Amino acid sequence: MSGNVSNSVVKEILKEQKGMMTVEAAAIVPAVSLILVGVVFLFLFFVDMAIAKSETIRIATETAAAWKTDGSPASGEYETDELLGRDIYFLASGDRSSLAGEAESRMTRRIRERLLITRLEQSTVTVKGQQIRAEAALTLRWPLRGVEKIMGRLFSFSCRAVSPVDCWQEQLRLGACLQ
Repeated sequence: MSGNVSNSVVKEILKEQKGMMTVEAAAIVPAVSLILVGVVFLFLFFVDMAIAKSETIRIATETAAAWKTDGSPASGEYETDELLGRDIYFLASGDRSSLAGEAESRMTRRIRERLLITRLEQSTVTVKGQQIRAEAALTLRWPLRGVEKIMGRLFSFSCRAVSPVDCWQEQLRLGACLQ
């Protein structure tokens, strides 16, 4: 009789617990899903940050090389005779006003092509003295409509890359011109 009592007690407990797994899953699955989606979006935000940083460094370096050689920032090609025949005041007096604008539009296009979940807010390339400065600013683009109005801009990133115009090759060339 004791075996029948224990079996009936176990059966009674199991009948009372029948819907508990469904209730627990309904509470846990959305929370775990939200955490996983948040981790994925955070990872993609870090990827976009790396994209913006690498492109600003690349554009600053390419523009500095084009400024030094008076060549094309896209290909880096220049006329050898013109490069060697420059006078000592070329860097200070050379008129390359379109170079910064061309580099800025190139950087903007290249960053926008590669972004995953962020929006490019600002991109600038400036030539100041002996430096080329490239800057970019990103903000997270929310995946649902209207969330940005409610939440605002929580995640933003800005980066700056500076590349010097004078490198050791330029110093050697200027030194050779002085002699």
